[in-house]
Amino acid sequence: MGKPFVFLINGTPGTGKTSVSNILRSFGFQIFDINDLAKQGGCTETYDSELNTEIVDEECLENILEEMLQTMDGSKPVGFEGHLVDLCPPVYVMHCFVLARNRKDLIAEYKSRNYNGRKIEDNISAEIMQECYLASVDAFGPEKVSLIENSDLASTARKISSKIQTLFSGE
Repeated sequence: MGKPFVFLINGTPGTGKTSVSNILRSFGFQIFDINDLAKQGGCTETYDSELNTEIVDEECLENILEEMLQTMDGSKPVGFEGHLVDLCPPVYVMHCFVLARNRKDLIAEYKSRNYNGRKIEDNISAEIMQECYLASVDAFGPEKVSLIENSDLASTARKISSKIQTLFSGE
């Protein structure tokens, strides 16, 4: 059994990770939501009511990902999406796509999600500082990370699909 071919979709909340992943699923890619894996695996420690979010036990999630990846072969690409994907064991990661989005559009997205002022401020700050991109580069190296400005979901999904197919085929 070969090592799995793993690709990741990262980015701050609202950049389109889930929407792009859904399009990629329609292309036939298998993609797991890392937040769902954390919940299903019992890796949520507490709930931060001020930020309206669950706090994840990162070591628990890393162990779940490692166990999961050890059971997979390299017969087809498999993806993980979510802003915690930098916890994926680097030995399996072939590429990480970090989505970015215009801050004006992000603010509108956050307001439509009824985020409170602090949560909007924290996420916009994370986007400005490129925290997800820098964490991915730190975890996987700059040669395995692409920053994609996501202004059109379908176009972004096509770019990612093309890159995955190129990497997977070894071209």
